[in-house]
Amino acid sequence: MCESHAYVIRNGQEEKVLEDVVFLKPEGDQIVLRNLFGDEVTVKGEIAEIQFMDHKILLREST
Repeated sequence: MCESHAYVIRNGQEEKVLEDVVFLKPEGDQIVLRNLFGDEVTVKGEIAEIQFMDHKILLREST
């Protein structure tokens, strides 16, 4: 399987917000994430980086 894990960068640290992400959609100033099991998380912020080889999504939270 090639699902990714999503992290939010807070205070210089990566905090995992969702595992097994299979869906990501930017919607205005938010990012909607959904995993393999249908769990959904919305983060107010932007995509900082996606590391395809490491299956890692980094999000920068906005205030």
